[in-house]
Amino acid sequence: AQNWDQPEPGTWMEAEKAFYVIGSRQRSGMNTDELVPFGDEAAARAFAAEQGGTVVRFDEMPEDAVFPGAEGMS
Repeated sequence: AQNWDQPEPGTWMEAEKAFYVIGSRQRSGMNTDELVPFGDEAAARAFAAEQGGTVVRFDEMPEDAVFPGAEGMS
């Protein structure tokens, strides 16, 4: 997205195909940790280099990145 607050049409993609940056300095609209998705791995790595964090795929996403404090919920 060109504008973080107002993503333009065509920004959405299938979750399983995205690259995610977890643990970056980017905060969500509710001032919590943000999982930042990218359709392009190079763009995800460039963002992580600038904002911190780790690049992962959907199937590598740690449960606590999605549900903080959720250890032992399953």
